[in-house]
Amino acid sequence: MIVTWPSDTKAIITSIIDAIGRDVTFYTATLSGCSASGCSLDPVTDTSTNSFCAYCSGTYWIQTLSGYTTKAHVTWKFADLNKWDTGGYVFNGDGIIKVMYSGDIFNIIDTAEYAVVDNKQVSIEKITLLGVPSVNRIICDFKLKEKTDV
Repeated sequence: MIVTWPSDTKAIITSIIDAIGRDVTFYTATLSGCSASGCSLDPVTDTSTNSFCAYCSGTYWIQTLSGYTTKAHVTWKFADLNKWDTGGYVFNGDGIIKVMYSGDIFNIIDTAEYAVVDNKQVSIEKITLLGVPSVNRIICDFKLKEKTDV
């Protein structure tokens, strides 16, 4: 039996995600040096030469978060749900985010510090590329962050 794949699978999956998808925001962090006057980098300690700097609090490095929002199909699971897999008993996370594949969105997801799904902060545990005959979607297993993690 020869399997024939439809030529418009990407269009079909995109229309499903557009119809039932929700907004998911992936947050990526970048570090930049403090720009306050009198604050410079101490190369030995990798912190500020001014430990009382009001802008960076003496750390010198300032983390800036930027978010990218996209439509995704979100599936919430039971907390701590495990499943049997070929590799054995695997922790499956709290949910799955499914987005359409592109090189740009893959890089954003791969470098994301965390994501916000349904106004809840989650950490991306695993990224899986799916699609036949070519990759056309990204599946992200996520775990809800504990209050102490936020």
